[in-house]
Amino acid sequence: MNDVINPVKLKELEDKVDQFHHYMVCYKNADQNELKEQLDSLNKVILEEDQQLKQKLHYSKSEVAFRIGMAYEEVENIIRDLKKDLKRMSEASSLDEFDAEKAALLAEYMMDFAMQTSDYALLSVMKANDAQLRLEEKEA
Repeated sequence: MNDVINPVKLKELEDKVDQFHHYMVCYKNADQNELKEQLDSLNKVILEEDQQLKQKLHYSKSEVAFRIGMAYEEVENIIRDLKKDLKRMSEASSLDEFDAEKAALLAEYMMDFAMQTSDYALLSVMKANDAQLRLEEKEA
């Protein structure tokens, strides 16, 4: 059976998980300057990767990729609106402790969403493998 999922993609995912662990360990006790520097750097990486993904989806000839791109943009707009709302709420509040609590709660939910997304990705890989096996059986 041919690899349904590109091994390079699997390596990219593994690298991202490793990077996540690295950030969690290294910057847990970082001072504010270190953290700001890393936040700026990570935001830049996120923007670059976001643009690359959008371009891949935009220039794909696949109808499925186009539809995924549209859904991605919708989710991105929802997240952007949520960030604006959170920023307004934060500016309205003068309690730093409350802001830190909101940020921690948001971080926890973002990790929950990431775990859920990884489950969906695994499910997609398994379905793609199943489809490939059924195709090979049909051709045999």
